[in-house]
Amino acid sequence: MSDVCEEKWMTEDQRVMYDNVGEVRNADAAMRWSVAQVFLVIHSGLFTVFMTRLAEDTMVRIGMSFAGVILGLLWLLITNRTQELLTYWNGRLRVFEQSEQHAIYVFGGPEYRILQERRFTTYNILSTLIAFITWGWLGLLGYFVYIVRIY
Repeated sequence: MSDVCEEKWMTEDQRVMYDNVGEVRNADAAMRWSVAQVFLVIHSGLFTVFMTRLAEDTMVRIGMSFAGVILGLLWLLITNRTQELLTYWNGRLRVFEQSEQHAIYVFGGPEYRILQERRFTTYNILSTLIAFITWGWLGLLGYFVYIVRIY
């Protein structure tokens, strides 16, 4: 009987909280992909207009390049904040899992730690994509500013 008293089990309220925190974490993960899709569409549209005859004026191209850099930095900030939120929610879920003795450790087990140490995480892939796009816009901005200074 004393073994039963020493076992740690989640209360019903803790179980509901665990489920809700899991849902919030999953919503944040889904939001990260939605934000990435929106910014990819924006950058694609901006680059398409940049390459067409609508933006033949050098000053317009400088403005569009500057807007691309600003949008890239904004995207990077949003992605970093989303990653911070996911890390926070994963930590909260780990605490709930540790409160139950016979839990399967989804967010705190050895498999999860191995996955977190991989190089090609979603966050790293998105950050690299954002960096390439932002550096591309920055290169175009520098090029057209240089052309304006020559002429």
